[in-house]
Amino acid sequence: GEYLDRRWARDVAGGLAEQSVPAQKAFLEKALEESDAALKIAVGHHPFYSNGFRGGTLELQSELGGLFERHEVALYLNGHDHDLQHVSPKSRRTHFVTSGAGSKTGRGFGTADTLFEHDAHGFVAVTVGKGGERNATAVQFYSAGESPSKLLYSFHLS
Repeated sequence: GEYLDRRWARDVAGGLAEQSVPAQKAFLEKALEESDAALKIAVGHHPFYSNGFRGGTLELQSELGGLFERHEVALYLNGHDHDLQHVSPKSRRTHFVTSGAGSKTGRGFGTADTLFEHDAHGFVAVTVGKGGERNATAVQFYSAGESPSKLLYSFHLS
């Protein structure tokens, strides 16, 4: 279109065309193996699990799910979907949090693994407890566009 051309990402040197998924996975695995952090938090753009229109990212689930389990990643934060979500599949120890509600919001549809979903503007705050203890870490979802912002939902890592 006149204002948007997605092809550039594949054509720019050093861009998506030169990224290696195996190399990135190896880098992440090495970083997690070498980490002695009491609390491990991973951040990415795309969601593992999602109740948005596009759904979750199956490639992330298959490529990184086991890696996160082995290295006890407690929290995965992502954007991409235009809402707020907390998804916690019973089969995973990692909590999955979406905070992409700074743009046009989109209605999700919820699943049994969804503990919270809000399809209006908002943001997420993560407070890491003293010493990085997992169970002392709070995740809070707030409304936006009103003053003061309201706490919509919160949980502690378990």
